[in-house]
Amino acid sequence: EILLPLVKSTINNLSQQSPAAALTGTFARADVETLQAHLETLHENVSDETLEIYLQLGKKSLELAGQNGISENAIREMQKVLEENEQVCV
Repeated sequence: EILLPLVKSTINNLSQQSPAAALTGTFARADVETLQAHLETLHENVSDETLEIYLQLGKKSLELAGQNGISENAIREMQKVLEENEQVCV
């Protein structure tokens, strides 16, 4: 129930825009601090498998963010955070 409005909004956005244009949230803003907070919470509360899914979706989201003009420096910084957390999962 909590995620249903988010899922509906995502589907609506994707029906009207390209995936890159529909991207919102942490990765669309290149918000490293929020990414780190998400990862801390995930490490404490979910399985490694669930964390791995988040990391993979994050990588794909960064590809879309790059298409929207997010700076290369911001993308590299976020990629570094994702990669560091991948190593923890292994």
